[in-house]
Amino acid sequence: MRTWGKIAAAAAVMCSLWVGAATVHAELFGGFASPAINAVRKGVLPEYSKSITVGGALDNYQSCVKGTTQWSEFETKKGEHLVEFSCRLRPEDRDLLKNDNQALFAMLYLAEVMARLSDDAAAQQKDFAHNLVKQSVTFKNLNLSVQFAMSLINEGDFELSYIGLDTEYEDGLTGNIPLYYAALDAPFEDIDVFTAMSESISEEEAAEVLADTLTARVEAAEGNLRVAAYGDPSALR
Repeated sequence: MRTWGKIAAAAAVMCSLWVGAATVHAELFGGFASPAINAVRKGVLPEYSKSITVGGALDNYQSCVKGTTQWSEFETKKGEHLVEFSCRLRPEDRDLLKNDNQALFAMLYLAEVMARLSDDAAAQQKDFAHNLVKQSVTFKNLNLSVQFAMSLINEGDFELSYIGLDTEYEDGLTGNIPLYYAALDAPFEDIDVFTAMSESISEEEAAEVLADTLTARVEAAEGNLRVAAYGDPSALR
């Protein structure tokens, strides 16, 4: 997998640490498949494949740990009717982000701000950045979440409305990383999510995903940057 991002994206990454992302929580649909879930599973998204159904791609996605696949449906506060697919990614796919550590390190500690710090301050900042990146890509579990919005006009019609990763870190904190729609190529092509995106999105878009990876960790630590970078078991109490 190619290394994502450019050094020039460093400032954007640092700023993105403070940008929040909305997370929608699904309500599990138990026991049987509803008409909406059946419509999505049997439906086709031509922009991804004209010969494979959504259910055919997602239910048979090899990156999902067997037994963790779930379909659910729920309604948002705005009245939007959503169907969600989720599964836990295999450890070998979950840990692929660690391959891009060097890109993240570079974007963080080679930012222009570093040039204005003393040698001691720069060393401390590098240590901080190193630990933040390490914590941000050290997952206990990583779940793929794909949501589809049902049409209010044509019954059974739907469109992709969200794709992202629900994170659980080693210290118990949880977060969310939104992805570009290109990530849905992964189950249709049966490749890992990160390779699918690296082949389909620009350097700038890839840098945004990496920024969101860091943001997810910071938000999981409720904005406490030191907890985000170094972890603190007491923060979980």
